[in-house]
Amino acid sequence: MRTARDLDSVTPRPSCVTFGVFDGLHVGHQALLQRTVGLARAHGLRSVALTFDPIPEVVLRGAKVPLLTTNAEKSALIRQAGIDLLVIARFDRDFAAMTALRFVKEVLIGRLGARIVVAGPRTTFGHRAAGDLNLLKRVGPRLGIQVEAVHVVLRDKGQVSSTAVRALLAQGRIGAVNRALGRPYTLTGRVVRGTGRGCALGFPTANLKVHPDKMLPPDGVYAAAALIGGERLPAAVNIGTNPTFAAGRASRRTIEAHVLAPCGDLLGRTITIELLRRLRSEQAFPSAEALRQQIARDCARALSLFARTCGDEAYITKAVRPEPADEAKATSERGRRGARAGHCACESSD
Repeated sequence: MRTARDLDSVTPRPSCVTFGVFDGLHVGHQALLQRTVGLARAHGLRSVALTFDPIPEVVLRGAKVPLLTTNAEKSALIRQAGIDLLVIARFDRDFAAMTALRFVKEVLIGRLGARIVVAGPRTTFGHRAAGDLNLLKRVGPRLGIQVEAVHVVLRDKGQVSSTAVRALLAQGRIGAVNRALGRPYTLTGRVVRGTGRGCALGFPTANLKVHPDKMLPPDGVYAAAALIGGERLPAAVNIGTNPTFAAGRASRRTIEAHVLAPCGDLLGRTITIELLRRLRSEQAFPSAEALRQQIARDCARALSLFARTCGDEAYITKAVRPEPADEAKATSERGRRGARAGHCACESSD
């Protein structure tokens, strides 16, 4: 897939085009992309996806909108869909002032060479969102373009949209989010150094620094899968401010992953975390020992959920989950092994 960072760098060529913000690349977006690729191949056309940066809400409302997918994540997902050309157009006040008809004539046809346009029933474009699927169907024939409508996939009796997915994520409803996306919600970041408190507790953690605009779920503990060096490993993830050790002081929000399998030195590496389920909210414990015991229970639940979700029951044996009576000794030994391996990169899950 080729990526163009502005419209002026695109050479017009007969194409099948779809367009939108595509934040989250949920199942509705995926349906648009799949239809675009299929029609392009059937008609010998180039498949094109046009998206915008920043997303229109930022320019039109002046508000910061948390992203379900960064540009890098969005590009990777669109590439996986089989699109030939991704165009990331700069969205500014001038672009927003473009009339709907001018957008069709100058951008879709004039610049991208659209012969077929694929759109959903909620598609809007042009100044004050005056353009929609009905307008495309009305002007398409006289402008020489075929318009294909793809109805957004419905899940849980609701209409899939990026706004709806953000609302679900804000509530910590990870299962519903993952169903709407058709895949687990991910957090990707570089592992940075922390205080090492997790090692002291027997649970070395990788502290992730993610894109500042990436939307995070509510503070709490999550069962997860860690994608490291081509492997998918079970993990327990804490998102929050470590209230047990904050002692009433303001603390920065962190993302800390305890990988429940050998993974080597992670410091400085970029890893991806797939969120599978929210286990509990973050809370302050009366002592470090009480926290350590709860972390052990969280890890056992996370490992079990990983096995059920990923269909790898054998992994429980491979990961050697300890019996309850031996858990304290085993988790402490895991921490020492992790420290020796050099992957104790940050603070404990709280």
